[in-house]
Amino acid sequence: MKPHYFCHTIALTLIASAISCSETGSADETAQQHHKIEPVDSPAYYLGRQHAQELMDQCSTTGQIRDRLLDLRAREHIIRSQISGSSADAYIEGVESQLSESGDTLANVIK
Repeated sequence: MKPHYFCHTIALTLIASAISCSETGSADETAQQHHKIEPVDSPAYYLGRQHAQELMDQCSTTGQIRDRLLDLRAREHIIRSQISGSSADAYIEGVESQLSESGDTLANVIK
């Protein structure tokens, strides 16, 4: 198993844990108000934002961007199949939101 896939597994496990014991807080309220994300799904939303930012920070070639976009979609599928559809939707909403707010044209590609 490649090291970055191990990190993704840990991240998804953390999402599942956070979702199962999430409390409403200021970050949850922000996600819910601005993006119509349920509080239980806000950890997935913020993980999507984080992953989108990492894409912008770390990928400089078309190949790297393509690979990272495939990783994002794979994560969406794993979240959808192992956690919930609403969390997967929140994850992708976080990705789209971060890319849009950064003025990145990739926001149109991920939709």
